[in-house]
This record gives sequence, structure tokens and C-alpha cells, in this order.
Amino acid sequence: EITCYGADIRGHRESFEGYVLKGLLEESLGSAMTPGDASRIAKEHEITVKHRDPDPRRVDGNSIEVTYISQTGERHTVVGRVNNGEAEITQVGEYRTAIPTSPLELVVVQYQDRPGVADEIGSILTKNGYNKIDGTIRRQKGGANAMTFFSVIPNSHIQKRVAELVKDNIRSIPGVHNAVYVDLREISS
Repeated sequence: EITCYGADIRGHRESFEGYVLKGLLEESLGSAMTPGDASRIAKEHEITVKHRDPDPRRVDGNSIEVTYISQTGERHTVVGRVNNGEAEITQVGEYRTAIPTSPLELVVVQYQDRPGVADEIGSILTKNGYNKIDGTIRRQKGGANAMTFFSVIPNSHIQKRVAELVKDNIRSIPGVHNAVYVDLREISS
């Protein structure tokens, strides 16, 4: 489901749809694709995208809410907005955040909150040739879980692609519930 708030955002629904499908399908199929290819593959697999009209009483100008409903009925939500001309991700699941969508590679990890997990993730990225440009930790209110993100750029000593690090190294850290790779370089260019 995609809900756009504000006239400026509504005009880009189809583009958002292509990128949403691209992210979901690349993760599940394990191969890169364009937003157009993702839309075609989704149709072939009978994956549907619902565009919801927002509640007009809600004031979230120039924002978009994307909810993915898994085959088991589990809902996953990501919210973003345009703030002073800059796009940012403002919520991932239950975690409110402010992730800039600068043209970088992004790692988002949800995990059991314990000391050192974010450092371990950062160390994996650094040891494999990436400089951390931005990042933060958000803790679950009253809970035992946290979410962190790192925006990274490669340095001259790349050992492994970021997507492979997420899949092969970060997801295997004890207590990690979910880790995803997002390539924002194409979206922001």
C-alpha cells in the first residue's frame, strides 16, 4: 500500500511504486533490477500495489507511507518526507528516525538491544572498505530492541559489496532480527 500526503508527492506515485517493488524484489530474488523491471516482474507474479487516498484531516505535507504486507499478513511500514527540499526516511516500523536519502549506500538493522551491536556492525563495514558517513541508534520505547542505520561510501580498500556484508556478516550477528541493504545512489541521482 502506498499513501501520498501532499500534491507534490502524489504526482510521483508510480515512480515510488517502481522503487518500492525494486527494493522488495531485489531482496527476495537476490538480483539487481531497474524500477521498470521490478514493476513488470511484480505483475508477472501477481503482486499488487494499492494506492490509498489519505485521510484529509491528517497533516503530513509532502510525505509518503509505504506498507508491505507479507504472505503471512505481517505489516512492515516505512515513512518518508521531503523536508526543506531534502528527502528523508522518518520511520521504519515502530522506530521514528531521520535518515537522509543522500546518494549513498544504506544499512538498516533491527536487533536485540545490547551493548556493542552497533559497534560490531560499524566494524564490519569499516574492515571491509567502507567509511561511515552518517548513522544513529533508535531504541524501542519500553522494549528490548533497537534499530541502527549507517550511510556508507567506499574507500579504496573494498573487500566485499555492502549487500553481501549485510547478507553474509551482519545478519549473522547474535540478536539481529532483521538487516537490509538499501542503495540510495540511484534514487538520489
